[in-house]
Amino acid sequence: MNQRLFRPIGLLIAPLLLVGQSPPAGPPARLSPAQWREDVAFFGKELAARHNNLFFHLSRADFERQIRDLSDAAATVSDIEMKAGLLRIMASVGDAHSWIEPFPASRQLELRVRRFPEGWYGIEASGEMADAVGARLVSVAGVPAEEAVRRLLPFVAQQNPIQTEQAQANLLIVPRALEAAGLPVHGDTVDFEFARGGRTFTIQASSPKRPEPGEWSRRPDIRRTPPGASFQVPLSQSDPNVYYWFRFLQPSNTLYIQYNDCLEDRERPMKQFAAEVARIIAGKQPARIVVDLRNNRGGNSRLIHPLVEVLRGQKNRVFVAIGRGTAGSGAFAMVELKDQARAKLVGEPTAEKPNIYGDQHFFFLPNSRLRVVYSTRYFRFVKDADPPWWAPDQRVDTTAADFLAGRDPVLEWIERQ
Repeated sequence: MNQRLFRPIGLLIAPLLLVGQSPPAGPPARLSPAQWREDVAFFGKELAARHNNLFFHLSRADFERQIRDLSDAAATVSDIEMKAGLLRIMASVGDAHSWIEPFPASRQLELRVRRFPEGWYGIEASGEMADAVGARLVSVAGVPAEEAVRRLLPFVAQQNPIQTEQAQANLLIVPRALEAAGLPVHGDTVDFEFARGGRTFTIQASSPKRPEPGEWSRRPDIRRTPPGASFQVPLSQSDPNVYYWFRFLQPSNTLYIQYNDCLEDRERPMKQFAAEVARIIAGKQPARIVVDLRNNRGGNSRLIHPLVEVLRGQKNRVFVAIGRGTAGSGAFAMVELKDQARAKLVGEPTAEKPNIYGDQHFFFLPNSRLRVVYSTRYFRFVKDADPPWWAPDQRVDTTAADFLAGRDPVLEWIERQ
């Protein structure tokens, strides 16, 4: 990473927050054209007034034209088309930390997909759809996979290719988003066609209810390895629900630390955890230390400081695993370790940009009651440039072949150093 880093006062102690009014009670009824026009006008006025710098990418003239066009369409299009129109306007702003939630009552499908260099593949599924894991996605609701994800593109603030793929993957499991993108979806069940071993098969993906936050990763019936696999999930995916943990890998003399959430474990505070790490380092004298941030989406940026203090004395022996899931305060932790422990960053570029808008607040539209999230602050990590992502010092990509074999090429590369 050759960009010049600089740290404005308070940047590293400011997690991305969501602040706003309390949600209105009760589900909204079907809206009249007049109610939609009121919502569109309110959306345009309030977003322009509240966002830190709404027109950094999109011109005011283009924004206002889109607002007028959507308002004019209110008399002739459906509710879902109006919601899709608001989502397209928000995406055109170009701020990935500002969004609107147009489908708050929509159920997510019990399936997760990811793009690898070889294409889109199922990576997680509930027990009833386990065959999808490790299979290549062929079509969604009868539409070829690449065309389906292309139709979702207008709903995404495209700050870099990895963030775009992440957003498309999230939208692919929301039936109402697929319907809004023009796919022939009706109800909460979607046909996904997959291919494996020369044969194709169809999975009817559905969800019995809308999952609670974090519920998916805790469920014991979620499949994360291909059917018939003789291996367990890689170490990096073995305990994603624990905020932070470590394991000493005896064969390679490596101390592996996974930091999944910048949140305090009340039963094991970070100061205690850092002290345990220090004792392991003193007793085991590991050849290398890995801090895995590939699952870290953020939280409290200050939390990692005790661990950084321990690792500061291990300069040139610290490696940080990063990837598309490293974001928010997880990215801040990456920079701290890079600066203070001379850590080497290994893995894939991040979905997060170094210079981003954030510190999110929100408001609700008066009639549809849709929540609008917007940025109130600009964070700059790189002073003299605006790169699209945090780039690793050593790029190591994970392929579908790696996933199908249960390999973690990032950790394997580090253990060879």
